[in-house]
Amino acid sequence: MLSLRKVDYELLVPEYILHDEITKNPAAKLLSVSLRRNEIESLPSCDSNLMKIFQDRHPSIGRGEAEVILGAKQRLDKSETVACVIDDGPARHIASELCLPIIGTIGLINRLGELKIVDAKKVTAMKQKLERSSFRIDRKLLYLSL
Repeated sequence: MLSLRKVDYELLVPEYILHDEITKNPAAKLLSVSLRRNEIESLPSCDSNLMKIFQDRHPSIGRGEAEVILGAKQRLDKSETVACVIDDGPARHIASELCLPIIGTIGLINRLGELKIVDAKKVTAMKQKLERSSFRIDRKLLYLSL
């Protein structure tokens, strides 16, 4: 179970990621299950004109990363606390330039373990699954915090 609400967090995943990646990717089983259980929610898509302007200005990043950045920026502008879960280098750079807090997939997995939302065995299993996948990371970084 991936319920962040019990520790006053909410995980919002962009519509594009939900429909074009998570529901079609068997490796994203934990997120798919969490979505069905309403433990994570959908971040509504950004205005299409704003999205076009942003992607024209930053053609190196994908639609999912753009939605994360724009959605987080909109929430931050409303004084909400946010963190962008982004692994892509160029997208992290852009988010950083916009003063958005950033965490990567590994950081999120570690944080879930620290908060006891996911037990240590599950944290290790998730990292091992990432290691076997096409996830691009220096494998030494996977286990630094263990």
